[in-house]
Amino acid sequence: MEAHADLDIRVPAGRTLLVYLAAGDVAVSNVDGELVVSAGSADVRSEATSGGLILDTGSGDVEVDGAQGKVLVDTGSGDVGVRDISGPELNVDTGSGDVGGSGVTVSELNVDTGSGDVGLSGVEASEVSVDTGSGNVGLAFRASPAEVSVDTGSGDVTLRMPPSWTADIELNTASGEIESEFEMMLEEMTDDYVRGRIGAGGGSLEVDTGSGDIALKKS
Repeated sequence: MEAHADLDIRVPAGRTLLVYLAAGDVAVSNVDGELVVSAGSADVRSEATSGGLILDTGSGDVEVDGAQGKVLVDTGSGDVGVRDISGPELNVDTGSGDVGGSGVTVSELNVDTGSGDVGLSGVEASEVSVDTGSGNVGLAFRASPAEVSVDTGSGDVTLRMPPSWTADIELNTASGEIESEFEMMLEEMTDDYVRGRIGAGGGSLEVDTGSGDIALKKS
């Protein structure tokens, strides 16, 4: 015998909604208020939310499309997609899965994945931290960041910055090549390590990959 149930919840503006379930998919839209979704195993999709957003699933894909406010996404295993995010902070943590999306305007961006690629475009963030145990990292910025830190155990790192971007840089790859479309004032350079600055400096960029190429490109 098989049974299932659908639950439709309508939330007044400005209220807090907490949703807990063991298994099943979750879709939320047009919520104006604090929203927390916690699921043991489920795909979660949110659209057009305003207020704090916390999405936590043990396994399953997560999609966030149009969110204003602080956003935290945590999935033990699953891909994460984010689009049109604005607010003070975006945190994405996945044990295994790719992270992708576009249109991220936040003060602080943090992405941590045990295994998976990270690809984000249209990024406008002051502080950025990306850490992946194994996977390629590609970030395209539409405004110059103040601090960027990228660490991948194995994978290529490609960063696209505005032509006016300036920063103090430290690039390290145990096995790979380093290339830059920006003119670099070098203070130290070996086959797999570069330290110096781009332009007048002032910003900060640290990239470390155990095995992979590092490329700095102009957007």
